[in-house]
Amino acid sequence: MIAAFHSSARAQTKWTVDPASSLAWWQMVPHMDHLWATTCPAEPSWRPGDGRSSQWFMRSLARAHTAADTNNIPMYPRFAARDVCTDALRGEITARDTLNWTGVRGHIIVMADRLQTGQEQRDNYTRESLLETKKYPEIRFDIDSLVGVVEQADTVQGSVVGVLSLHGVSHPMEVAVRVWPEAGGRRVVGKFRVTAPELVDRFGLSSNALGLGVGVRIWHYLYMGVDLLMRVQPEVDS
Repeated sequence: MIAAFHSSARAQTKWTVDPASSLAWWQMVPHMDHLWATTCPAEPSWRPGDGRSSQWFMRSLARAHTAADTNNIPMYPRFAARDVCTDALRGEITARDTLNWTGVRGHIIVMADRLQTGQEQRDNYTRESLLETKKYPEIRFDIDSLVGVVEQADTVQGSVVGVLSLHGVSHPMEVAVRVWPEAGGRRVVGKFRVTAPELVDRFGLSSNALGLGVGVRIWHYLYMGVDLLMRVQPEVDS
């Protein structure tokens, strides 16, 4: 129950990311039936979009979504944390007091070149021309605090306040999160969005590489998120 989350208010609790059971994702709105990606394409619930590379053919299933779908974000959430993912994420979170959820700090790092849409040419273009992953290999979120905490049964909800670093640019960000016990750890899911023009104006992605999606405002939002399994580490006296 919720007591499983709590440790002594006089001790610091630390969790680390289990990379084999954690993933990151992005999804464009509208997604045009292909604009979404994951770092864990082996997750059984995930499906690539239209124009998928040939190796995905047998796993493809008919979709009930439409290109303008804004209700299913991410489109293919996973039902349970499984250790089937690549080594694409790392990070840690500490909390000074898990009774009141104060002193929450940490960082989550995503290897940008591990995000896949299921279409090889599109993925190569994204890495080379958009995210420029050789120059900016990491997408990083530094956590400053957890606010607006609401606890219900064994689930904690709130907003993580911190700084997103993407494509060499750092910007304050607030991410809605939900946490609950699972698979011997803590499952943490969170997502946020930026407007499509902000990809150019704020984070410096190439407007030429993004093309008409941003140029004529076909795309409205980019959503990004994580679905983590965090493992608790031994308590450290404060």
